[in-house]
Formats: sequence, structure tokens, C-alpha cells
Amino acid sequence: MKKLFTLAMLLVLALTVNAQETYRKSWDFTKWSATTVANLKAEAVKSEVKDLGEGKTQLVDDHGALWSDHEKAAGKDCTSYGASKGGKCFWATSNNNVGGDSLKANGELIPELAGLYFNKSYTSARSLAIGVDYNSAGGYQGASYLWFGGSNKDIAVIRGVAPGTTIKMGVESHKTAEARGIELYLVKNATTLTHGTKLKDPDGNEVAIPTTYQDLEWLLPAEDQLTDADKQMANEDGTYNVLIHHTNGCHVYYITVGDGDSPVVEDAKKVAYLTGASFSEDDDMAYIMLNGIDKFDVTTVAISAEVTRDSLANFDAVVIAPTIGAAEAAIIKPYIAFLPIVNLSSAIYEPLGLGKAVSTETTDLTIKDASNAIFEGMEAISYDGFIDAVELGDYFAKDDTLALACEAVAIHAHNAGRNAYYYIPGTNLSEDVYLNLIPQTVLAVAKTKRAITAVGKPSITFKQEDGQSIVTISATNSKAIYYTLDGTDPTTASTLYTEPFTLTDSTTVKAFAIGDGFLDSDIATQAVTIAVKAAKPTIAIAREAGKSTVTLNAAEGIDIYFNFTQSETQAEAQKYDAPIEMMEPSYITFFAVGENLLQSDATTEFVGIDGIDKTNIRWDILAHMDANKDDWSTVGSEESRSSKVNYFFGKNAQSMYTDEIESQEPVKDSLGNVIKSQLDPEMDSVLTVYKKVEQIVVPNVSNTWKVTSYGQVMTWENPVPGKNVGVAGSNCPELAADHMPVNGTDGVTNYMLNFKGKKSGEPYNATIQTVEAYQGPFDIVVYFNNGSAGSYPKVDVEYSLDEKEWVKIDTLETRDVRLMKRNKLSYEGTDKVFIRLAHKGGNSAGQVFDIYLLNNGELSQNYNEEETGIQTVQPEGPVVRTEFFTLGGSRMNNAGRGIQIIRTTYANGSVVTKKVIR
Repeated sequence: MKKLFTLAMLLVLALTVNAQETYRKSWDFTKWSATTVANLKAEAVKSEVKDLGEGKTQLVDDHGALWSDHEKAAGKDCTSYGASKGGKCFWATSNNNVGGDSLKANGELIPELAGLYFNKSYTSARSLAIGVDYNSAGGYQGASYLWFGGSNKDIAVIRGVAPGTTIKMGVESHKTAEARGIELYLVKNATTLTHGTKLKDPDGNEVAIPTTYQDLEWLLPAEDQLTDADKQMANEDGTYNVLIHHTNGCHVYYITVGDGDSPVVEDAKKVAYLTGASFSEDDDMAYIMLNGIDKFDVTTVAISAEVTRDSLANFDAVVIAPTIGAAEAAIIKPYIAFLPIVNLSSAIYEPLGLGKAVSTETTDLTIKDASNAIFEGMEAISYDGFIDAVELGDYFAKDDTLALACEAVAIHAHNAGRNAYYYIPGTNLSEDVYLNLIPQTVLAVAKTKRAITAVGKPSITFKQEDGQSIVTISATNSKAIYYTLDGTDPTTASTLYTEPFTLTDSTTVKAFAIGDGFLDSDIATQAVTIAVKAAKPTIAIAREAGKSTVTLNAAEGIDIYFNFTQSETQAEAQKYDAPIEMMEPSYITFFAVGENLLQSDATTEFVGIDGIDKTNIRWDILAHMDANKDDWSTVGSEESRSSKVNYFFGKNAQSMYTDEIESQEPVKDSLGNVIKSQLDPEMDSVLTVYKKVEQIVVPNVSNTWKVTSYGQVMTWENPVPGKNVGVAGSNCPELAADHMPVNGTDGVTNYMLNFKGKKSGEPYNATIQTVEAYQGPFDIVVYFNNGSAGSYPKVDVEYSLDEKEWVKIDTLETRDVRLMKRNKLSYEGTDKVFIRLAHKGGNSAGQVFDIYLLNNGELSQNYNEEETGIQTVQPEGPVVRTEFFTLGGSRMNNAGRGIQIIRTTYANGSVVTKKVIR
């Protein structure tokens, strides 16, 4: 059925925002423009899935993708992954570091999202998605929407909402059997997302969290109904910022603030109507209709050699008349992809080598992509005669086909996001085509107009390997890259770059790039050098009772680095300058570094100790204080838990004493005589003891440890979100290169508990303590760090039989700022005792990452030095299956270093499970 629309209805919302006074008021996520979709698709091709073999794949965005049509996070090994959604759903990736109100795709701002200030951390790692005609699970309200993944995230901020304004949204749960949705809060600004007042509906009720689709409303109260705290959050112009927070995965179809935005009438589009010798303005219906619509300012341009790309640059769109034929085609070719074009002539395809015209015997178009803006308001399209279709050549081969005539291409779009080219059959036009289809296509094409720029200058990088270098070349917006190795400037006759290549001699590489619709790039030049690896150092081990001495040797002028964490990174290793005395069995990793040489291959050796065997080694974990986020970042308000610092008892230290007197007694000398007061000789000196405040305890039974304090500040901290301990960074502690791991593993969590400030003049009083008593003897391993410059933090390691009387084992002190040390002590008694770390001094933060209690148990008694700590299993018939697990029970693909569980199934049905160390 035909549906006729006048062009007056095709008004466009203003998408630009005046940052000072004007704020956007409405968003529609059910209609994504052809330009936006094309830009998202251009991003999606930058992601790829690599086959790792053995049924494993890896999803990567190493081509700089900002959006991907694969759902799983990049860089992870998977046996399965979120398959490509075929250009229907796009996830913001971990490379999308733009954030704010300027989310981009393919280098262009996404206008449908403009004016919403997105949380930078949320618009990453496939948590924010754009659905475009995507309804894979069924049961949803529509097929196009904004999709918020994950749970309990601060998504975006709506700025400039006036008091007394209603905010409306169309929301549904992604899992329609479970309530998931949106909550709105006042916030101070778009970057400080601490939740203020939670908004309610216009009747003052909580806004329901929906399962299926609901139109929801929230009200920002009138000025006189706002609290004083609310008013502190106001912008200078009296408006407020509203935070969008979601409870779990959900879809948002629209957002309207108040009455929304008023449509803005744009200036008429300047259109060049290219004509040939046979053009008749009285007969060309496309020209007649465009010339009669007030949204277009049409200029007839007779095609000739003088009509160049530059001469048409001031037009918003170029329309090629249906009467232009083969003789005039050559002039048009340089326009394609450089100017926004609507072509109505199939006759130019064959002479330009772009394909050829195809005759059909149908008058009906089959629309393939109804979401495209050119089909707005049209359910079906018919012509008044047979449709002129086209067969696409190589240049157009990857284009989106928007409509078919029988099986032939009737409408296609090339380069749809930038200076787009559309073919529309221009003969036998029906009223629907000349009144709606062609004008709407011209409007869509005009929106894609961009300045003509050059392809980005190529980036030439190389990775040195032993005796060779691997060269990689890339350029933004490039279609092809050409390079030379002989010092000459490259041309399109030079070698075409297709993949990284190997050089074995030092060479100068030159490259330039060409792009579809872009000027040629500048030439890039890079000198590629060749280097060889340093020879691996040798190792000699001298063993004696209680220790082994390791001597490393390399050629003169070569430096040696070593570590005990099996790292092959120089920054995580210590320079070797003298033989190393080892008191514990462990792996040692070492490698050589020399000037003008590549780092040598690393060697890892297991070093045993005479006198240490399975009867006395302590490798079994009795208890482990792991400062992980799930166990320790759970105290306080929701805001503090989402922060990277969690204050257990508040930010300010409190006095550890009350005003209530606990006891008083005279002060006596060594002979037992009462000492008189120096202030009043008639009075006895009295020692007054005040009662302590109630001890604050944060138990963590799952870790069998607790934090205690009488007012001293204690915190949990994530030093740098996303970084690991031992990775260099200003806020992330590094491991001391000589620290010994626990049981052959790194053994250090990425988080920490901090001993911090106390009340001036009072003693330190915070502790980290076991909840249970443990049977001695055992070792105590503490990973400890000095958080900042200042006096060095000190903690006593103590034990107690009853949690009342404590005995010091030793004092730990760390002097190097943000360098985390491993400290090993022992309790050699045979009683069951509690263990604690008690803060004793230093005004810089004392930071504790992990505490291990280790004894000689089953794992230790399986220690087998000859097999480097690997427990052997006696066969019970042929092995059917061997499975590897972490101590937490997670399955591993293969055996790894450190403690693990190996479960072996034999043909006779028996199963042997062992905890082993590698």
C-alpha cells in the first residue's frame, strides 16, 4: 500500500548543544540514521575472531575498533563467543576511550547520542550497545534501542533539567522474566557521579522496575520542594543534572525531558542537478519535484569538462539526471565518494567499469532494509513501468543493497557514512518515487557531506626478533597502502601492502596510502634496524645445608636480570650483581640484556635446598588473608563500595578513649611509697585510666580474618583499577624483584588493606587478625608496602592463645615507597594460636596485600624435588581423561605453574584427585 508524505514533515531535530544555555531535551533510539549505521558497520569490520586451534577462538579489536558486532570482551580465549550480529547490534569496546558527550563511530560523532553525557568507564568493554533492527530473543517492544548491559552501573547524565520537569522513558528488561530497569538520581555534575536524591514519579511514588516494556515517568521536584542538599547540586543557570543508573541489563527506546525538543527547520539544501544534452526540464519529473520543494535550492548544471569536483564542492548534494548517458559518464567518475551523490542513471555503470544496467520485468521494489531513512513512511514502492536495475562491479561489490527488482539490485548505497553515493532507478517514476523516495534520498545523502581530506599518513612500526624485524603498516581511512624498500617514493605501481612482512637487513621503508573518497596520504619513512638476541646466561648452583647459592654468568658487557615470579619482563626483575643465596626452594628465572642486543630467551630453573624436603617444607596454606574486592569492599554506603577506596570506619580518626573512668590508683615509687603530686604536695599522685571506646570489628569469616580498630582509620583500596600488582604505574605498587613467591606462585592480590591515621597523641590501635586459632608450628608470609613518603610504617606480627595477651614475633618495616616486599616469619610453638598484624608506627600508610599461614601438610609431603615439585600419580590402567582445576575449582585448559588440583580418570573407573604444585 502506498503512503504519500509531504517533505514538510521531514523536519530534523537540532542535535547540536550550546554548552552554556541550551540542552537537548529528547532522544529517539528507535531510528538510527543510515550514516550512523554505516559508521557502526565500518567500525565492526575492525574486530575479528582468530582461530587459536583446539576448538578455541579469540576475539580481538587490534585494529582500533570503537564498536564491534561481537559481544564478548576482546582479548579473551573462548571456546565460544558472541557471534557477529550481522550489522544489527554494536557494542562499545574497551578501545572506546572517548566517553563524555562525544561518542564516535568511524571518526564521526553519533548524532542520536549527542547531548547525553556518558560515563567513560561504562562506554567500554561491551556494556553499552546499539540495537539496529535487532530482536534476536523476541518478545521485546521493538527491534531498535539503546541497550545497557552489566548491572548497577552509572550510565549517563542528562544535563540542564529544570525543577518541576517530568522525564519520560520507554524501558524494558533485557530478560523479560526478571525486573530490570532505570533509576534516576540528582548529581552535582557530569563527572562527579555521587548519587543525590533519587527521583520518584509525579505522584511521589517509587518508579517501578519493569520486566516487559513500560512508559515510565520521573519528576524533578519544584524548587521549593528541593532540599538544601539538593540545591547545592544546581547548575549556575538553576537547572540540574540527572544521572541515569540501571539495575541490570535493559533497553531504553526513548528519553523525553519535559515537552522535548521543538523541530527546527533547516536551511534549504543546495542541490546541483547534473544534466546532459537530452535533458528537458519539462519532462524530467525528478527535477520538477526537487525544484518545487522548499527544502531544496536546485541549480541545473550542464555536464561538461569544466564541471569539476571542486566546482561542485559548495553544493550539499549532487543529483545525476536519468538522461545522462555513456558519452558523459567519464566526467562523473571523479565525483563518486568525494561528493554526496544520488544517481538516477543506470547508463553510466558499464562505461565506467562499475557494472552494467539490467532490464527487469517488474514494477515493484522489494525493500531489503526498511530501517533506512530513505524509506521513511513507505510500506511498499511501485514504479509506473519496468524498473532499471544494475549489476554491481568490483568497486560496488561490498555495498549495502537496499532494494531489489526481482533478484537484481535496484537501490544500493556506497560509502554510506561519508559523502555517500546512492543509485535510485530514475525512469518510469511513480508519484511515490518522485514525491517521497528521491527527495528523502537526497536529504539523507546531504547529511553525509564531509570535507574532502587526505588519508592518514601511514604508521610504520617494526618488531625486532632474533636476526629479523617484522614490519607492520597501517593508515586510517585507507583502502590500500603501497610501499618501497629501495629508498624511492612509492606510487600505486609499488608493492601493495597486504600483511606484516619480514626483513633480515636494515632497510628504509617508505609508504603512502589511498582511500575511497580521500586524497592520497603523505609519504611516511621509517628506518628498520635488525638486532640479534643476547646469549642466554648460564647457571651454577652450589648447595649446602640450609641454603643454595646461585651464580649466573654471561659474556662481558652483558647484564643479567633475575626474579622468582617467572616473569620475562625486565621491569619486573632485579639486576644481578652477586651470587644469590636462597633459603627456600623456588623457581628462579633469568635472562640477559646487552647494548644493541635483544633480550635473551629466559631460563627458568627450580632450585632445591639441602635439608629441606617433604618432611619439613611448609607449602600448605592454613589461612590466607586475601585483600580481594568481593570480600573487603562491602562496608559502608553504596557509593563507597563503588569507589576505589573503602573507608571502614570513616575518613577521620577518632579518639580511642571515652570520658568514663575505668580505674584510678596511686602512683608509687620502687619502695612502694605513694608519690605526691608535683602540682599539690598535699595530694597523692593518681594514675587515671579511661575506658576505651567500643572496638570496631569488621569480620570476614570467608577469609577467616578480621579488621579491628579503636578509632584508627582503616581502608580497603584498589590502587589502580584494571592494573595488577607488579605492573609499573604511579599508583600501583611494584613487587620487589627478589621477593619469593608462595608455593611457586605470585600469590599477591591486586588490592590492599591500609593502616592509616590515628588521633594525635594516642597510640596506634588497628589490627588485622585471624578469626580462628591455628595449630603450630607454621610460617607467616606477609606482603607489605609503604604507601607514601613519610616516616616508615611498622607493624608487629604477634600471636596469642586467648586474644588477650599478645606476644611479638617480629616487627616489619618497609622503607621503599610503593615497592611491595615479601616478609617471612615463623611461629615454632605447638599450641593453637591466633595471629595478628598490629600497627605500631609511621605516619605513611602501611599497606597489606596478603597474609599466608603455611605449614607442612599433604601438599608439602608430596614435594618431590627431582620432579620439580610435581606429584606423580600411580597408574590404575589406561588414563581416560586428565582435568586441571584452580584451588577455587575453576577448570583450566592445561596445567599451569603454582598450586592446582589434578583429577585423573582411569579406564577402570577409578578417579585420583591430587593437589600439586608445579
